Amino acid sequence: MIIPLPVDAAGQKLVWPVDDPEAAVVGLWRSVPSVINTAFTAPYQQDGREATLQSQALSALITHAEIKESPRPRFLDDVAAFQETLFTSHRVRLLAKALKQGGPLPATDPPLNKLEQQGKALFDRHCAVCHGGPTQTVPLAIFPPGVHDIFVSKPVPPFAADLPFAPSPLQPRLWAFRVPGQDEPVIIPSTDPGQALITGSPDELNFFDIPPLYGISKTAPYFHDNSAATLEEMIRHYQLGFEAIRRVVPEEVPWPLRPDPIKDEEFAPLIAYLKRI
Repeated sequence: MIIPLPVDAAGQKLVWPVDDPEAAVVGLWRSVPSVINTAFTAPYQQDGREATLQSQALSALITHAEIKESPRPRFLDDVAAFQETLFTSHRVRLLAKALKQGGPLPATDPPLNKLEQQGKALFDRHCAVCHGGPTQTVPLAIFPPGVHDIFVSKPVPPFAADLPFAPSPLQPRLWAFRVPGQDEPVIIPSTDPGQALITGSPDELNFFDIPPLYGISKTAPYFHDNSAATLEEMIRHYQLGFEAIRRVVPEEVPWPLRPDPIKDEEFAPLIAYLKRI
C-alpha cells in the first residue's frame, strides 16, 4: 500500500525513510484486513487512516487498481452499502442494527459449554481491556494509549528483546522523525511505524487500529504482518507481550495497567471461546 508522508504547516516532512529522504510517499506491505462487520468498525485499514467505507474504496481504486478517472460517488456508495451487509453471524448483524438504531444491544454469544464459558471469563480479563465494548474496539478508559504498540512491529523494545516473539517477515527500516525543539531528526528502526506515518509523531510509533474479534477464527493469519498463523500463535504473542509489560511496570501497579500473565493452561478455553464469537 502507498501512504503519503505527513508534513507540517510549512510543508516540511515530519517523518521519512532514512534511505530515501526525498520520498513523498512510502510503500508498505501489510496483510489484507477482513471486510466483514464493517458496518460498525470504522475507521478502516490497519492503521485506521480511512474514516469511511467510501474513502477506503476510493483509496483502493487509486493505489491498487490505478484508475485514471475518479468514480462517481454513487459507485462508492454502492460499494459501501454492500460491505455493510457482510457479517460474521446473524447475532452480530442484529448488534449492528441495534447500534445504528440506538436500541438495546442484543447478546452476541451463542450458547456456551463449560470450556467456552471459562474462555469468555478469560477473554473479559485479558482481551476486553483493549477489545472492549459492543464493537470490541474500545480500550478501557484507564488504560494508557501506548497499548496500541503490541510488539508486532520489530525490533521490540530492549526490555523484551530476549523473549521468543515470532520474527516478522519484514526487515526493519530506519525512519527519521522531526521532533520539535531538536535540530537533528530522531532515527528509529521499525518494520512498520503504523500510525506514526499518519501523524508524524514518534509517540505513536508502531500503533495500529484495534480490530474487532468477531469471527476471528475465520480470518487467519493474524496481525498486520501475518506473523501469527493460528489462534494459538496469536495468544502466545500476547502471552509474551504481557510478560514484557510486567517486567517494566512495578508490582504495586494494579491490573490492568500491569496485566495478569496468560498461563499455558488458559490457551484451550480462550481458543474455544474465540472460535465461537
